[in-house]
Amino acid sequence: MLRSHLPQRASALRIYAAAVLANYAAQVPYNLHLYAGAFSRTGALVLGATLLWFLVAAALYRVGRRAGYWLLLSYAAVQVLFYLNNEVLLAFAGYGLPYHLARTEDLLVWVVFVIGDLNFLAAVGMVVYLLMDRFAVPRADP
Repeated sequence: MLRSHLPQRASALRIYAAAVLANYAAQVPYNLHLYAGAFSRTGALVLGATLLWFLVAAALYRVGRRAGYWLLLSYAAVQVLFYLNNEVLLAFAGYGLPYHLARTEDLLVWVVFVIGDLNFLAAVGMVVYLLMDRFAVPRADP
């Protein structure tokens, strides 16, 4: 891996991490607002597991580990598929991105939707960046 490539990698990761972490943070007020704080163990487990997936992937990728590259690529790809379904494909059923952006009567929900939409765009950008960066990934971890 070239040393000169590390600042670019750190910048891409910072931008993506900001979008991802904002999206996770937005889930707390969203849950309290819509569900009066009703706790779902399954939901909390899935949210915690995916956050751990991202944090481990980001930490390993940041230091140039091969596993970090693949974990981060898989995480971002799963995000793209999730949002592709929820934002793009559901638009044909009357929901999705246009529906979310037009629903401004509940400001908190609208802000959370916008954060999710930005997260989708950041995930697409990260997948593209990672696919372009794949040649900078070490063949094996030290």
